[in-house]
Amino acid sequence: MTDLLHKLVSAAIAGGLIALAGRLGAQRRRRKAAEAGSGEAGAATPTAVEDPSQAPQRHVRQADRSRDGLA
Repeated sequence: MTDLLHKLVSAAIAGGLIALAGRLGAQRRRRKAAEAGSGEAGAATPTAVEDPSQAPQRHVRQADRSRDGLA
């Protein structure tokens, strides 16, 4: 019985620590995003970088749209 109780308690403690670490990480990300969002007015905003594997698909979609516009 004590072995079962020990396993349950240790699993609960491990789960609690994992949940705490996840919550602290999420708070840190939120705080960092809020600081970045309320930065100086002259601060450079990061630009979106296109994934190289998506470029051919984007070109095909653009070609399809231009072809459809001709029809």
